[in-house]
Parts: sequence; C-alpha cells; structure tokens
Amino acid sequence: MSDRIYYLRTSLEHGRSDERLRLAAARAAGLSGDAAELAVARTAEGKPYFPQNGLHCSVTHSGGIWLCAISAMPVGVDLQRHQKCDRKRIANRFFHPDEAGWLETREDAFFDVWCAKESYVKYTGEGMLPGLDLFSVVAGGKLAEEINGVPLRRVELFPDYSLCLCGGAPGEITITEIEE
Repeated sequence: MSDRIYYLRTSLEHGRSDERLRLAAARAAGLSGDAAELAVARTAEGKPYFPQNGLHCSVTHSGGIWLCAISAMPVGVDLQRHQKCDRKRIANRFFHPDEAGWLETREDAFFDVWCAKESYVKYTGEGMLPGLDLFSVVAGGKLAEEINGVPLRRVELFPDYSLCLCGGAPGEITITEIEE
C-alpha cells in the first residue's frame, strides 16, 4: 500500500479527529460500509493507530485544513500555514543551531524546517517535548532527506503552506480530498 494523505477543508480544524481518521483509514484499506467499525487506538503518548488492520496514522491541522497520513509503516505528518511570526526568535529558541544559522540566509524555509521537525517528533510518537534543538533537519546546506535513517518528504499541496511526511512506505504518496 502506498502512503496516503487525506485532507479536508473545514472551519472546525479540531474535533472529530477519530471520526475523520476512521473514514480515511476505511478508504485506505479499501473497505466499504461503516467506517465506525474501525477502532482508533492510541499509544501511551497519544499517537493514533488502527490495531485491527495494522495501519499507522498521523494527524495535523492548520489554517482551516485538517489532514492525516495513513501508512502500513510508522508515519508522522505536519502542515503549517505560512503566517507572520518572529521567525528569528523562534528559530533561536527552538531549533538546532545549524537550522537557525541556515535560516539566516533562507528565512523563506522557516515553515519547511518547522514541518520537518514536527513530522519527525510525530513519527517517533514523542510529541512536542523539550529537545527540538537536539536534532537538525538541515544537512549539506538544504533540508535533509532523512533524519536518523527515517525519510523526510516535503509535499507541495497548497500555496502558502508547508507540508512534510516523515517515515511511511517508500514510493508514491496518494493525496485525496475528503468531505464530512
């Protein structure tokens, strides 16, 4: 199974995530009928997954878009709408020094770095714990293609947004818009 990204444009970014995840997982698994039959379980850290069919998932939301990634392998995903913020202060406080230095000349890549970092911590299931500055998603003067042997894939989907998928199965990513 290829990795799948499902997204939904909504005014309610938060809430109904389990219902939305079940719908996406049912589509990914090719199931017809009631998606409510799929039970969403959570790890001790709160990362959702589907124990009955072994599907891994990750959820993100930003700027009126809810999005999830579904994979046969562990996965993390993050979406960030580009918005005004004190990028230099945030980078110096939360990012690895290599990333903060790289962003001095590539401020336009701020949200790409943020998404790569957040998708990795979602992949590991550790969440946004202190320590984002302990690893770098920049290597060789560009965004890394992997971190600790786990692939990082930038996905171009929406203008003025950054999207990164960490882990998952190698190969193509299928992207589908869903409706509630």
